[in-house]
Amino acid sequence: MPIRHYIDIDCPPRAAIGGEELVALLARWERAESIRAKFSEQYGTADESKMRFREKVTNAEGEVEKRELSVADLREECAALEEHAHHCRACPASLSGAPYSCTAAESFPISGAAEAWLVGQLPPAGSRALELFLDAALEHGYGENPRLIGWRQAGFLESPEPTKADRAGLEVTSAQVIEELFLVGDLMPQHLLGVMLHLGAMRASDGRTGDELLALIENVDAAASAEEAPTIDFGIGPDPADDESTRELKQFLFAGFRAFSLQAPLAIRM
Repeated sequence: MPIRHYIDIDCPPRAAIGGEELVALLARWERAESIRAKFSEQYGTADESKMRFREKVTNAEGEVEKRELSVADLREECAALEEHAHHCRACPASLSGAPYSCTAAESFPISGAAEAWLVGQLPPAGSRALELFLDAALEHGYGENPRLIGWRQAGFLESPEPTKADRAGLEVTSAQVIEELFLVGDLMPQHLLGVMLHLGAMRASDGRTGDELLALIENVDAAASAEEAPTIDFGIGPDPADDESTRELKQFLFAGFRAFSLQAPLAIRM
């Protein structure tokens, strides 16, 4: 069960297919790709009609039953994706240029390395950015959600304990960050701005980050002109040492940055 997210803007594919239906079809397409890769590796076949498997489905009466189908059948179920994919070419929510790259997923379990990376991104002691994070964590009780505790008990979080760090005598934890990201519902633009600041995910084109960037954002209206104000870019880059879980979290934050830039929600689905 991955955590799926998408930049929630109005677009022709979503209007034609439906928002939830589009997410479901993309999950089916990913399943087709995964099964095709396994058959190709294990049996050396390229004929998707012969790549047959069984899956459990719920019928109209609410009963669970098994059905047999092929990868070719899955492709046919997802035909609407190909029909509308051309609309993605010029879409501002496209993150990679590929069709439907406004939508992605974070896999379970979230690794211990990824939790450690999240905590390492939190602002330093004494900064206003850390003060804002701690205020939000206290106000919303980040890290105390029973659902998050259940995730760890069920193995959705690889480490048995959250990663903790000290900020001048104040404890911050990966549980607080994970709740801020995934357990507050759809992320609205103002919330996304907080996430970007808390996790150092933005930088100005003139190099300003942290509290200097925060001051710039607060005083942007005081700039002499829009042309003179520096642009704000995504501030987190890839690292060859990242594990897959950390890479997915960075992609999630990039999607959040793009959603904030478009003043659109980042929808969260599980």
